[in-house]
Amino acid sequence: MQQDHAVCHAYEPPTTAEDSGLCARCGMFDHRHQANPTDEQREQMLRDVAETYAAFDRFIRALRPQIQEAARAFQEIGQQLRAAGLIDADGNPTARPDRPAWQSPYGPPRRRH
Repeated sequence: MQQDHAVCHAYEPPTTAEDSGLCARCGMFDHRHQANPTDEQREQMLRDVAETYAAFDRFIRALRPQIQEAARAFQEIGQQLRAAGLIDADGNPTARPDRPAWQSPYGPPRRRH
């Protein structure tokens, strides 16, 4: 099997956690710039992904009540607007505007000379 060579020969792998891992010459962060990970690196990546997923799941679970409350508030506002006759069942305004759509509330446009 033929190895895929790095696109840019200026790439150097990051030496510390603060390094970005981006190639200084072309700006790429690509699997083609990386050597094949060792088993330990692969296991660490899997642990990192699992930890990130767990953190995201905790975030979503914590945020869910606020999102549900906001949805209930919007639903209540919509019901009140429908009850007042301001919008129809699709959320469109029921009252006709006080002027045609083409007419500006600022009067006719100025003539250009």
